[in-house]
Amino acid sequence: MLTNLLIQFNDWILLTFNKEALAIFAVLCIAFFAVAAMFVYFGFKSGEFTNQEDAKLEMLDC
Repeated sequence: MLTNLLIQFNDWILLTFNKEALAIFAVLCIAFFAVAAMFVYFGFKSGEFTNQEDAKLEMLDC
């Protein structure tokens, strides 16, 4: 039952959106998450997240 519903949903997606638009959307999502992962990686590498208590107190100071 669930498999049949998922197949029908997949068919609806393919009928509603063309394959080129889905491919462009997938590429943009991958690019967005890749850039976000790079920012997180460089943040950890540079030591931005080593002392979170100081960062929290610095943000809370007005």
